[in-house]
Amino acid sequence: MQSKYRPDIDGLRTIAVVPVVLFHAGLGPSGGFVGVDIFFVISGYLITMGLLSDNERGIFSIARFYERRIRRILPALTVVALATLLAGAFIMLPSEFDALGASTLSTALFYSNIHFWAAQSYFAAENLTNPLLHTWSLSVEEQFYIVWPVAIWAIYKLRLDRFLPQLMVLGIVATLIATEVMLGYSAKTAFYMAPLRAWELMMGALLATGKVPQVKSPAMAQGLSVLALGLIAWSLFTLTEASRFPGISAAPACIGSALLIHLGGPDRSIGGRLLALKPMVWIGLISYSLYLWHWPIFSLFTLAKGAHMSVGEGLALSALSVLLAWASLRFIEKPFRRPPGSKHQRGGADWPLLARGAAVLVAIGALGTTIMLSDGFPSRVPEQVARIDAQQLDVVNVDVGCMVDSNMPADLAQSCFSTPAERQASVAVWGDSFARQYANEMMAHYRAAGDGSDDAMPLMLMATGCTPISGVTPTFGLGRVDERCKAFSDFAADSLESMPELKHLIIAGRWSNLYAIQIPGEIAPPPTARFYLSDAKPQRTFDNTMAQMEQSLERLVLAMQDKGVSVTIIAEPPRYSHQVKSCAARAAWNGEEPGIACATTTGQQREFHKPVEKMLEGLAARHANVTLYDPLTRFCGNGDDALCKGYADGELLAFDNDHLTTAGSYVALKGFDWPSAMN
Repeated sequence: MQSKYRPDIDGLRTIAVVPVVLFHAGLGPSGGFVGVDIFFVISGYLITMGLLSDNERGIFSIARFYERRIRRILPALTVVALATLLAGAFIMLPSEFDALGASTLSTALFYSNIHFWAAQSYFAAENLTNPLLHTWSLSVEEQFYIVWPVAIWAIYKLRLDRFLPQLMVLGIVATLIATEVMLGYSAKTAFYMAPLRAWELMMGALLATGKVPQVKSPAMAQGLSVLALGLIAWSLFTLTEASRFPGISAAPACIGSALLIHLGGPDRSIGGRLLALKPMVWIGLISYSLYLWHWPIFSLFTLAKGAHMSVGEGLALSALSVLLAWASLRFIEKPFRRPPGSKHQRGGADWPLLARGAAVLVAIGALGTTIMLSDGFPSRVPEQVARIDAQQLDVVNVDVGCMVDSNMPADLAQSCFSTPAERQASVAVWGDSFARQYANEMMAHYRAAGDGSDDAMPLMLMATGCTPISGVTPTFGLGRVDERCKAFSDFAADSLESMPELKHLIIAGRWSNLYAIQIPGEIAPPPTARFYLSDAKPQRTFDNTMAQMEQSLERLVLAMQDKGVSVTIIAEPPRYSHQVKSCAARAAWNGEEPGIACATTTGQQREFHKPVEKMLEGLAARHANVTLYDPLTRFCGNGDDALCKGYADGELLAFDNDHLTTAGSYVALKGFDWPSAMN
């Protein structure tokens, strides 16, 4: 079992951290996020080496183990967290600062992976407003290391250590299979949860046992090191935010990292020699602090600017992160490491240090809690700013039908058609979040027009993220199939065709959320952008997607026509280059007019919506039972240079980039021709 310093492992840390930083800076590579998986393998190896050594020497101590963790993790983390809170107080809006308080608490108690799992996807656009998002990986590690030391100790106490490698292999296989299964239900859960990342840490841990057969042939070692580097490079440059990840797709990078560790150092292979080069080792030594500093810097800068970083800004901020990481290593990390010859080396624990570490975590958590309880200290900003920032989207509760979020019900029929009123409805509304944003306004209209009973209400079939396109395969970017939306959309279309009393169908969707359409203000397509494919036409191209969308809508319209059902298609509202709420609040904070500062133009919007708009107009022109309603005209003036406002007359009309508030929904539907819900 090796215990001497391995410079190549610090070099491997460089391969882990640099892609992560570049990925977050918008500079590539597309799969830079797998650097975290490489870190997990390294961590599993190094930590388990120490655990096995202590158990074999009979000096294992839980207190000593956590003393090591405190010395390694806590000093730099504390400084970064406090610096982030201080900067956030001057940069962040109250709602953002409130959220930072919550994430600070979760970071201090090492459950930030669970906190962010409950809040959002790792790849969501709004992640840039969470300066401590990256601490999810620290929480995954610390949760794993609550269980792992005890498990290793118990195995030794029960004299089962001769079976340790086999038990680790079983653990790797079991948790990898569990991750693959979970990806079919919730990719977010597979990404954030420690048990579903355990196989990566255990892959490194397996190497620490010394039971993996050594590579004795120099030629084989050279070949395996090249293969390992190739596996990591393949992962970095072929995976995307839309890939089915983690799981099997994370395995190449983890296997490549494990191979490089297993080959045994810079004297064994060309890969080891490359990793042991001085620049690689230097970056590896600052990798922990670099990981800690880079994301808050990127996040706070983007918030202050109100737009994405440019290439030059990304490079400059990355350089600043490196500088702060070096300073952290020199002045924060190294001074807190135990000097040689102490009782730490003899197996004892520094109980006062443990107490101080716990007190620091409690203090940071208390600070986060105080910020939360104060709602982000709105008194820091002018009253108008606080008022804009405090606005929230109204809750939508569907009276008749269903509204599906990221978790698909096991029985859609039971969820969406649980009462006779749902099967007998004469008006149905089908769509994604762009239909959901109109739900309250629609229900209010029909409730006022009818007798208030469910019999007078339209059936709502809504699933967030699922454009009302059936009979096709929605695919995220160049990656995985959206099985959830495929299942829901096919179910919705089949259900509508079987409704005996249906007379009017309203469909609304985020029609332009397509991979090849350039979104105003976005550098790259969002992770939710997709292609629509079919078995006969599987090409991931924009032209094929448009053809599949048109054919799908054509089939739906013809099916409704045969039933005597009229169809109203609601086109999209404006797509803004900024999240309107934060833009408007910041504009007011800066003394600007929010309605003008956060507006887009009619020309921009017509250009953005042009491909889909042309297709929908053609559909309406060909079929007498189809009406196309365009809400864009309610927000935008005449002429290409006229403004489309997301904030007007003191009210938010749009909440984020394109979802409307209640006031915005009212404006959007002002000229809508409401079909009757009375049979």
